[in-house]
Amino acid sequence: MTPDAWRARWERGETGWHLPEVHPALKAYKGAWRRVLVPLCGASLDLDWLAERGVDVVGVELSDLACRRVFERSGQAPETREVEGASASYTERRAGRLRLLTGDMLAVDASLIGPVDAVWDRGCTVALAPRLRDAYLSTLSRVARGAEVLLVTIDYDQRMMDGPPFAISDAFVRQRFDAVELLDEAAESGSLRDRLAAKAGLPQGADPPALLERVYRARVGAPPADCTTSSA
Repeated sequence: MTPDAWRARWERGETGWHLPEVHPALKAYKGAWRRVLVPLCGASLDLDWLAERGVDVVGVELSDLACRRVFERSGQAPETREVEGASASYTERRAGRLRLLTGDMLAVDASLIGPVDAVWDRGCTVALAPRLRDAYLSTLSRVARGAEVLLVTIDYDQRMMDGPPFAISDAFVRQRFDAVELLDEAAESGSLRDRLAAKAGLPQGADPPALLERVYRARVGAPPADCTTSSA
């Protein structure tokens, strides 16, 4: 999905990935974080939940509409300015413990993000096409190497349909992150599985594709160029 297509989906309200509640995995497994990066954060309620618990939150999101909505729903009037990174510019909004950057996640650098001790990735890795994964992991290594990652993935037979959400294998996670710990694994049986079945064009009454949701705790490791395994 191109950046323009992503923004257009927000404009049209086609945001089926947006949960109406805080993600259960975040509630269950959040660590003793002080400052967390949330890539492709959207307008997630996770942002507010983290900030309310004393965590400084840095979110990066392509959609300006999504970033505005985060502050509008709480009635906050954020300080807004344009900021320049090494290779891209961003709109920065800041209020309380929330700081959101509107722009390209793959182009951010450490000067924009600042020090973080955690990354909450519920919707970034699964949203990016496989050809962009190494660029994303290089970005994480550049801005958050050594930080704890709480990662949610979806795994299914990618031959049945194209993403997003894209299938992420257990092997990929273990190849690309350090100190990987599988916290939870469960078959998805709700609306996401139904949406995938519809997207795959299955006839009514057909069995939806098997779909596993996994939750990991890991560490941001070396950039993929330093790895010897393939990203396939």
